[in-house]
Amino acid sequence: MATNASIKLCVTPLSRALAPHSGGYAGGGAVYFGSDAFEEFFRKVRSTGESPSAEDVINVARLFDDDLTLDNLSRPQLVSMCRYMGINAFGTDNFLRGTIRARLLQLRRDDQLIDSEGIDSLSTSELQAACQSRGIRTSGVSPARLREELATWINLHLHNRVSGVLLVLARAFQFDRKPGEDE
Repeated sequence: MATNASIKLCVTPLSRALAPHSGGYAGGGAVYFGSDAFEEFFRKVRSTGESPSAEDVINVARLFDDDLTLDNLSRPQLVSMCRYMGINAFGTDNFLRGTIRARLLQLRRDDQLIDSEGIDSLSTSELQAACQSRGIRTSGVSPARLREELATWINLHLHNRVSGVLLVLARAFQFDRKPGEDE
């Protein structure tokens, strides 16, 4: 199970991205959050200001699969996500969603391969490329830190089944922070 330190990259971005929907309303008349766990999570965070546990964050993040999350992103959000992931941002919304889904599938397969072979088997250039493709900052970051960041990503994505879309969005929210900087 992930520790509070390893899950911290998801807490604030998840809260920011989903706080407007905490009542279960997704906009446009769609209601798609019916989970008591989701409601309890945001009630606790909002009313007490208490930091949620890593397990709570993972449980809530599991409620959002890639398709559900992508289907509810606006065009500007899709374009931004494409640009952040290094994907050509031209085309219809459905085309962009399909392209992002294909990239996430490619990343999942890559994660499985890296997980089976071990992160330590990657050369520095392979490590940097793997981190860049996941939106993990590489400039000015030591290989040891990159390995730690990639291990966190793989743990959350594969072992804890957190949506790749949420992981990318979490990285995008933190992009302007310095590597290793805590909130």
